[in-house]
Amino acid sequence: MPKKPPISRNDKNPWPHWPFTFKTSSSHEEGVHREWGILAKRFIGDKNGNLIGLETANAEFDKKTMKFQELKNTSKVWNCDMAILALGFIGPEQNLSQKLNIGLNNRGNIDCNSSYQTKKIIFL
Repeated sequence: MPKKPPISRNDKNPWPHWPFTFKTSSSHEEGVHREWGILAKRFIGDKNGNLIGLETANAEFDKKTMKFQELKNTSKVWNCDMAILALGFIGPEQNLSQKLNIGLNNRGNIDCNSSYQTKKIIFL
């Protein structure tokens, strides 16, 4: 089972690597349930294309392949009516926008309208 990150750096996480340590922000202090090592597998929609769930699985980082590997028999479905994709500063993975049939803008980011909505996704 994935574990909470350590409070301080350990020998496996030396400088100058990013400090993989447990951090709490003011948002966390407002009250939130936190879990670690969760892999989002798929969005679940209703017949009208509205988001109603998110399927996840527990995952662990495999240092040999340098990828997260899904742990067997850990799938879970969460009720969900909004998903916010935190894509970082270098742009989304191209295959994500292609798989979801969502266009990219001229900066290489997922295209959206002035309300930051993408086009409606049809779930199969």
